[in-house]
Amino acid sequence: MGMKRFVLALTLLFPGASAFAVNFTGHWRGSGQVTESGWTGNRSGPCGQIEIRIEHVASALTVQSYKATCGLMQPDWGPVPMEIRGTRVFEGETETGTLVDNLLRTLSADGGVQYAFNLRLNGEGGPAPTLDAYYGVRNLVGTIVIEGTLSPVP
Repeated sequence: MGMKRFVLALTLLFPGASAFAVNFTGHWRGSGQVTESGWTGNRSGPCGQIEIRIEHVASALTVQSYKATCGLMQPDWGPVPMEIRGTRVFEGETETGTLVDNLLRTLSADGGVQYAFNLRLNGEGGPAPTLDAYYGVRNLVGTIVIEGTLSPVP
């Protein structure tokens, strides 16, 4: 049986399961970059530290905390609970994204503001896994994106 048929069979047999999804659980820390674009132009700069704490089980993922130090920008939020139904991700009853293989993608809106939060886990189970993190905020004034590659905190 080919891999696609195997994944389809698993999805049909276990519709609540996320086929081949990784486990994002952990305390992650690293550096990155912030990019701002809007009415005042575009600019980029370093993020000295990005820190994320995540709890992940088969049917739920909770971002316990997200913190970043990017010059004058210092986002600090959480907890944000997400329910996982198959490969779909929900915040409350609103579908906000997907979890497929090693990639979590979410996009939500609150009033006139859109929030994107994406994670990609690389090398799970290996000696040096990394977590690529993307957090973006867009409103009428512009867009701010914080990206980084994080390592597990021992």
